[in-house]
Amino acid sequence: MRDPFNTLYPGGCPVATCPDGVARLRVYANGGSFETNSNAFYIQDVWDFNDRWTFEVGLRNENFKNKNANDGIFEMQDRLAALTAESLEVIMPEEGAAAPKLDAFECYQRAKKLLHTRATGQAEQGKELLDRALELDPHYAPLLATMAHYHAPVRWWGTGDPRDLETALHYAERAVASDPQLAEAHLWLGYAQWRRGEFDPCFESFRRVKELDPSEFQGWYFAGCAFAELGQWERALEEMRYALQLEPQVPYILMQIGYYLMEIGDLDAAIWTIEQELRLERDTEAIHFQGGPVLLAEALRRAKRLDEAREHCTAGLERIERGDSMARGAIRLSCLLQLGRVALDQDDLEAARVAFEQVVAGIRTQPRGASVGWGMVAALAGLARAGGGEEPFEEALHILEGSEYDFAMGMLSAGSAFLELALAAQALGLEEKAREFAARARSAGSRRALD
Repeated sequence: MRDPFNTLYPGGCPVATCPDGVARLRVYANGGSFETNSNAFYIQDVWDFNDRWTFEVGLRNENFKNKNANDGIFEMQDRLAALTAESLEVIMPEEGAAAPKLDAFECYQRAKKLLHTRATGQAEQGKELLDRALELDPHYAPLLATMAHYHAPVRWWGTGDPRDLETALHYAERAVASDPQLAEAHLWLGYAQWRRGEFDPCFESFRRVKELDPSEFQGWYFAGCAFAELGQWERALEEMRYALQLEPQVPYILMQIGYYLMEIGDLDAAIWTIEQELRLERDTEAIHFQGGPVLLAEALRRAKRLDEAREHCTAGLERIERGDSMARGAIRLSCLLQLGRVALDQDDLEAARVAFEQVVAGIRTQPRGASVGWGMVAALAGLARAGGGEEPFEEALHILEGSEYDFAMGMLSAGSAFLELALAAQALGLEEKAREFAARARSAGSRRALD
């Protein structure tokens, strides 16, 4: 059944995904009674050495069984399920798709929960459980997809190592081969392809996610992120707004929408949207990445509200020091980079120099972090503008030509980094270089001009 006027979706449907209208969406829910038998014991102790170091040691053992009303472990009524699916037009997994072994499923579920928290140390615990589950059941598609998720984005974001993307791609392809109808498998396949710069394949993977599971907002979310990296801000905004329709309580969707509005130049709308994102973070327990204050500071800086921008930089630094995010180090560097840019606009060259030097030192300590390349280039350009002369500028040019750092979109976009280089060249009197980098900034999607 088609809906050519998009009446099922008040906000409309993106043309690229449903040019002929929206297919009818059916939701099937089932219920019943069951009993869970579980046994568990825990021995655990915790030591707080200071406000940043906590050690936990413990032993844990647990098991459970879910039983139906007849005191038997649940079994799928295949024939009834098939008839029901046919009548409701539900897409069922292929008949050959394997069900997980119970012990493997337990490890898989616990690992998913740990990865979801995004707290320091939890990801590696989750990885141990995933390894155990794979030993027990190496063909379970959701498990393979989750292993891809662990390698990218979870692990890759901290390492920037291309080998993590290759491993994620490997597991995602195995998951797709095991169950081609599993949307999650195509999702993490698309993510790995995107981060490897394979844009056409990644858009096809995200299209499959939307097709297989129209309620999975991350298909729209990551497609929007990929379009943004190409500088296609309006298309990115379209994808992200659709993701927001599906999941209005996810803060980082709002953060991306605010970012795209800022790049388009609608600063009032961007500031309002990012403020809503920060409010949503405070009011919900949803996953967030603590980067809101940095983005708000940049929007305020572009709006020439410099004192407010600096306050949000400071607040962001205080906030990340209190947190336990896996991305804590990267966000701290982002706050310092933003503080340096604001200080430059305030003609506070000493504060700018100190902030940029901390960014450069932090990235040199861990050069393999994801997306640090653009941050390093922008920090060195900022040092050149803060009185450092041509030496940091020349180092930035050298880094651009090398492969030591990861240049994925994250800490900063390519367009913003090129504009920082253009401003540095202008400050150094290198007019030809300034024009060159201003042109590269425009080609990368920046719509701002040199002052």
